[in-house]
Amino acid sequence: MEVAVVGGGPAGAYCAERLGRSGHSVALFDASHPREKACGGGVTPIVFERHPELREIRDAGRPARGARLRTPDGRVLRLEIPQPIDIFSRRVLDALLLERAKAVGVEHVVERVRRVAVEGDGVQVETTASAARCFDFVVGADGASSVVRRCLLGEKPGGRGGWAAAGYYVEGLPEREIYIEFLRDVKGYIWAFPRPDHSSVGVIVPIGRESGSALRRRVLDMLEQRYPGNESLRRERFGMSIPSPTPWQGKWPRLGGPRFALVGDAGNLVDGITGEGIHYAIDSAAVLATALHEAGPLQAHRIYGARWRAGPGREIARAAHWAAHYYRPWAVDRLLGVAHWSGHTQRIVADLLMVKQPYTGLFARVARDAVAALR
Repeated sequence: MEVAVVGGGPAGAYCAERLGRSGHSVALFDASHPREKACGGGVTPIVFERHPELREIRDAGRPARGARLRTPDGRVLRLEIPQPIDIFSRRVLDALLLERAKAVGVEHVVERVRRVAVEGDGVQVETTASAARCFDFVVGADGASSVVRRCLLGEKPGGRGGWAAAGYYVEGLPEREIYIEFLRDVKGYIWAFPRPDHSSVGVIVPIGRESGSALRRRVLDMLEQRYPGNESLRRERFGMSIPSPTPWQGKWPRLGGPRFALVGDAGNLVDGITGEGIHYAIDSAAVLATALHEAGPLQAHRIYGARWRAGPGREIARAAHWAAHYYRPWAVDRLLGVAHWSGHTQRIVADLLMVKQPYTGLFARVARDAVAALR
């Protein structure tokens, strides 16, 4: 098959690599490399367990073996992370994954796609720089403002549960652990993730709640309180929106049709509670690549959708269902308050950070551990 992949982030690059290794002719369209991206950059250990061929890139990240969580009432809980979360600069992570794809023969087309259309026996992909090319199948991996999604499904990613984020890349910040500060007056949190050559520091809240300048003010206030004297450090600001599915979208995602499918942020495949999407990007890329290789361009979307809903998509659906109930200040205060004296609860929180504890079964485990702690 001849396959076009639109977007060269983790989802697009990994899908292209998997398809290239399976013998398909792949063209990956992305004009944005090299680029940074506004996110924490944490790659959880489950990614390397499910996709062991990616372990060779771990040395380019910075392992975080501890986390500090600040509750809305001001208490700080420190956790050991049994399996480190590797934190990457997205400029580095995305480049490494793109190079892996190119190494197996994927063509990197340094052009921006402006139109995609399923016509007759193929898919037309038109860029801003050249005439349309025809492919058997197109993968939409082009993020929150996906051209593929807009052209072929007539809609943008996201939903009422989407997030707004803003903050800074800060060089020289004295931080080696993950820091998360839950907000008291709005659902959301501030984060500081130490990358190899800088830290990503930002805040995430429900979309539409505050302006970008107000969000950055929150980050600057945290930096001033937690890292006195940081004003002299070099920083670069960022802002973004993060798609997040509604409960219906989480349970029944629209992931494609004959000759096309969506992966990663383009498909709303983001945790509606944490806003984390890297491991879902990698998972969706793998599921789609296998389905396309097995079923071909006309049926791949059906196999992909069914396997996604039965597998990783179950957690997306559960997160979308519970997102509205998380980050209530009293709930966070109680959970982390219990964790101060309960080793059982600390392990639950650490497993959530590592994506080792699924949302399905979470409350049953909390109940079991609470009973065990009282014995």
